[in-house]
Amino acid sequence: MYPAGYNEDEISMWRRQVLTEQRYRESKENRIEFGGISMKPVKTTVWDVASYLQSEEEIMAYLNDVFLTNDTRLIIAAIGDVARARGMSKVAEDAQCGRESLYKSLSYNGNPSFETIIKVMSAMGYVLKPVHV
Repeated sequence: MYPAGYNEDEISMWRRQVLTEQRYRESKENRIEFGGISMKPVKTTVWDVASYLQSEEEIMAYLNDVFLTNDTRLIIAAIGDVARARGMSKVAEDAQCGRESLYKSLSYNGNPSFETIIKVMSAMGYVLKPVHV
């Protein structure tokens, strides 16, 4: 019944090892094709600028660069980034605004009033002043 030279224990061990290979074989469902090469998908995380704004110099450089773009949505989002880097709860308390409403209004899709912008900038220690270019 068994091949010559093998006993029952060796055959059962051989079968378990073969089945192990079949069970743990990578499925093709988790792979993507790119240029004829099969690869595993790359796991990424969302990049958050607020975690990189550590010093006052970095914050000022970031705000100056963003304000030069003249993109209002980007400027609002950058003010929100700085507020999150400094602690949104503290900024909201100093600006006398709700923390949740600041998160919403200072996002890229937010639409804060000019009064809110002035309050938040003031709470963070900044002023808006016109400069002739």
